[in-house]
Amino acid sequence: MKIFIWRSLHEKLSVAALLHHRIPSIAQSCHRCNLDKESMMHCLCLCEKAATVWRESPIEICPNDNIPLTYWDFWRDKAENCRLGLSDAKEMARVATELVDSKNTMELCRKVFMELGIDVVP
Repeated sequence: MKIFIWRSLHEKLSVAALLHHRIPSIAQSCHRCNLDKESMMHCLCLCEKAATVWRESPIEICPNDNIPLTYWDFWRDKAENCRLGLSDAKEMARVATELVDSKNTMELCRKVFMELGIDVVP
């Protein structure tokens, strides 16, 4: 969990936009929604699928009209403005970890299905 938190706060998670920067043949689009470039913020917060997970999480994330530039800004904003305690911060990390795990599982399944010649719909 500590490694995930460090990597997410330092924008070091393997999201499509970062991978595309290193390997141009990798698509930048979000594998969940196919609507936007998959940045850290999109993957963990802005994608409608991720936003749904946050809305259904056991912690209350205060609505905020200002979209943070980085996940660090998002994390800090929620900790300061929503008065989150340590247990809430741990829950935020757990939810974010599950978002990334589910994304990676989805990408792996998509790759296996494509190799088998099975059409995959997002």
